[in-house]
Amino acid sequence: MELTKEHFDQAIKNLATNEQITELTTKIEAVQETLATHGGLLDAVAKNTQDWNTELVAVRARLDRHDQWFKQVSEKLNLKLTD
Repeated sequence: MELTKEHFDQAIKNLATNEQITELTTKIEAVQETLATHGGLLDAVAKNTQDWNTELVAVRARLDRHDQWFKQVSEKLNLKLTD
């Protein structure tokens, strides 16, 4: 196959222009900023979820303690607790 000027002209026609490259660069930067923002938000959500789970464990432990205390008091007073 012989390479001709037409082959090169066709190949050059399909290359991106500087304006297109600049536009793509701008769009990529915008996407990177958006992803960075979302990453920060996801980190905050993850931390809040972890804090909430920790608080939930503490509340459950407190309720278990209160339940045990109610059982002890009811036994001392000869009362029968119902569910």
